[in-house]
Amino acid sequence: MGILLLGCLLFLLYQKLCKRKKICAKNDHIWLGAAALLTVMSLRYFPWDFVQRMGSWALGLVTLIGTPAVFFGYAQILLCVWSIEKCGAVLQLTDRTARMREGTVKKNGEK
Repeated sequence: MGILLLGCLLFLLYQKLCKRKKICAKNDHIWLGAAALLTVMSLRYFPWDFVQRMGSWALGLVTLIGTPAVFFGYAQILLCVWSIEKCGAVLQLTDRTARMREGTVKKNGEK
């Protein structure tokens, strides 16, 4: 999963910086923010002691989790799904543009 994610993110970074394509939509920042939060929650620097001191309900949730490393897997899954969806959209857009240049795809409204 790590090699695929790295390849997709490098491809998207290349498309964004070199080809100047718009990749992120409005709702994509929510997905990226959730993945970033889950990654931070998986680090040893996250203040789990503070969360446990919030009350018995928080202590119950923390003990239910077991290990914070679980969050890193969830962040990987979110990033993989997001990056594959975006790579597919970029490649589909590129393929459609190439076919329009060849004249095999008609533009909207043409018969």
